[in-house]
Amino acid sequence: MAIPFEPQLGPPPTDLLQLQLLVAPFPALSGDGQLRELMLERRRHQAIGEAGLWYCPPNLSSMLGVVGGRSGIEQPGPAEAIAILDPSVAVWLQLRFGGALRPMQLSSAWLRTEAIDLPSPAPLADLAWII
Repeated sequence: MAIPFEPQLGPPPTDLLQLQLLVAPFPALSGDGQLRELMLERRRHQAIGEAGLWYCPPNLSSMLGVVGGRSGIEQPGPAEAIAILDPSVAVWLQLRFGGALRPMQLSSAWLRTEAIDLPSPAPLADLAWII
């Protein structure tokens, strides 16, 4: 698996996208299932690749050199990220979920193959106490 922003031999890549990467400690973005629902809703109205959102779980985020942090202070630990094409959507998602925005260039081919999965569904609530 190639690193998404590593220069490759051959012709220069023409598929690099200018993105905002919203980074937060895992599972701050995906833990409650709302990010998954938001991404599903966008994909219902647009094609998967045209929704402009790609989820990077901790394994992909570490490939991008991202670590967890809070309040702007980097702390070691797993992090997750959302690659966002539209800058206004990036600001809205940062206000909604928190985290830090970073500009980044990533290959559209890498995003389509590696970052296409949705975040995991939220865990089911324990309703045993209601009975």
